[in-house]
Amino acid sequence: MTGAFSAPHAFVLEHVPSIDSTNSELLRRAQQSSIHGFAISADAQTEGRGQRGRRWFAEAGDALLLSVGWTFPQETRLNGLSLAIGVSLARAVSAFAPDRVTLKWPNDVLLDDRKKLAGVLIETVTSVDGGRTAVIGIGINIRPPRVDHTERVEPDALPPAGLISSVLPRHADGAAIVYAALRETLLTELATALPRFSAEGFAAFRDEWLAHRAFANQPVRLTEANLGSGASYVGKIVDVRNDGALVIDDGRALHTLHSAAISLRPA
Repeated sequence: MTGAFSAPHAFVLEHVPSIDSTNSELLRRAQQSSIHGFAISADAQTEGRGQRGRRWFAEAGDALLLSVGWTFPQETRLNGLSLAIGVSLARAVSAFAPDRVTLKWPNDVLLDDRKKLAGVLIETVTSVDGGRTAVIGIGINIRPPRVDHTERVEPDALPPAGLISSVLPRHADGAAIVYAALRETLLTELATALPRFSAEGFAAFRDEWLAHRAFANQPVRLTEANLGSGASYVGKIVDVRNDGALVIDDGRALHTLHSAAISLRPA
């Protein structure tokens, strides 16, 4: 590994040119020592992981690839952590794309409610010092993923967006500067959000998440894996609970969704 240094925030940041997965690297380190307050970023990754076991490729310059380690007391409930991280992401990206960022429950950041700009993957392990460590992986597209490195996606999946191509086309020659500024902004947001989540849980972020929610006041279609192939229903997002569960009103009843194994799309 190269480039370890103390960054001007709560994290010790290390950057590498290429890696299998930033999350995998922190998980390996967590078996040996505390990774609390450590962050690792990479230009490219070859075995990145997304939600539901999907692979997530990124070539050099295509994305901000970042994982941070944070240890919570063993008794801390981590329900809603990915949504709280989403709020931090929305704050950071909004500095570059004001009024264009929304949050799709539970793990994605969208641009203009139509394209996927970023995602979150959280994995937890027992810390060597007795706490519960979350490895928080974040991927933000600087440029849209290249077709030949994108795994097959669902037919109704939202198309990807890139921060440079969709928001900052005049900065195409300065992608490295945008990358560094975005990373710094995001780490600063996380350094504030993670201690707050540890103390107050998702309740402290709930109102801001709702204000940024994607597909507000419009019908969405939800397909739950445990309903069987093709089983779905249509409703509107009306609330999110303090434990991170999403509440949908289909006109007949309220549905409370806990599982991330749900496809949520505009109806």
